[in-house]
Amino acid sequence: MNTLLFYGELLPKTIHGISISNYINLNILRESFETIVVEIDSSKDNISVYSKLRYSIFELFKVRNSIKNKSVNFFYASLPTSTLGVLRLLAVLLIVKKESGVKVRSLLHIHRGDFNNKYANSFIFRCVIKAFISLGCEFILLAIKQKKEINEILNVKCHVLENAIIEAGEEQEKRKFNNENINILYLSNYIKAKGIIDLLSSFSDYESIGNKKITLNCYGSFLDENIKKTVKKFDKYISININCEVSNKDKNIAINNCDFMILPSKNEGQPLTIIEALSFGKPIFCTNVGYVSEMFPPNYPFVFDKLDISNLSKAFIIMQEMDSVEYNNISFLLKEKYNKSFSLMAHREKLMTIFYGNILRKL
Repeated sequence: MNTLLFYGELLPKTIHGISISNYINLNILRESFETIVVEIDSSKDNISVYSKLRYSIFELFKVRNSIKNKSVNFFYASLPTSTLGVLRLLAVLLIVKKESGVKVRSLLHIHRGDFNNKYANSFIFRCVIKAFISLGCEFILLAIKQKKEINEILNVKCHVLENAIIEAGEEQEKRKFNNENINILYLSNYIKAKGIIDLLSSFSDYESIGNKKITLNCYGSFLDENIKKTVKKFDKYISININCEVSNKDKNIAINNCDFMILPSKNEGQPLTIIEALSFGKPIFCTNVGYVSEMFPPNYPFVFDKLDISNLSKAFIIMQEMDSVEYNNISFLLKEKYNKSFSLMAHREKLMTIFYGNILRKL
């Protein structure tokens, strides 16, 4: 059996899109590979530069000890965008190749949508990426559009693998759509880049002029005290509910009980919130950032160039004008898209094709 070394963040110690993706992919790969796991502690991102360097050195020794006297066939990790992060990953890869031989195949997973921007604006990042390519690394990307973007600037082998989610268990009774009583769900961290302040400002204006047919339920983690103070001010409105983060069964209940989801982000790759909406057949209003447009069926009408206050007001009107037949038709198409492109079954097949293809080339 081939041996795979995984290096990166994982659930439950770290909770974000990349750690969820790593968790899902690693569980699938364990079915066919002997795996060695070196988990990164993301809490070390908030320490001093000196402490980060010391921790990085500790990580390198940890990797070396994990593979000592072992033959590693595959190396799999997510590609960070921080300077220290990519330098540390390069050092890890060099140790793996030195200990296991130069025939180790290396796959780096890029989860962000701003790779080309980072590559263009950081000399060190460019140098490290070129070093990865010279060492034979291959990239795993989120979307076909991303593959085209990267192939315009780099000669590197790329694979496309859409994100996936941890699927809900037993399906609950579906909420019946009623445009006289609409529930909207915001399910993401409370940070400016997610467009949460614009959303809350627009919604509070909407309520102030007498529109009380729509309720906005927000769930997420507060990562900044200033944002927390601003967001909490909107909790005074009758139709706005500010809640803390939810997960597992509680999150599934929140999605099931909403009519629409909304994600007015200003920067994304392939957000898991949209995949969760697709899996429940929930129409979601979102911005056309990153690779969002590829995530929906053709001619999906609720992707905006930006969800500013003007467009958010239009979105609220669209929701109230929709009838149950139109709603159910859209819901059906979204679930079809999920089953075809984002389900665990589809994800497993694509992931194993990437890795088994490498095995066949090696043999």
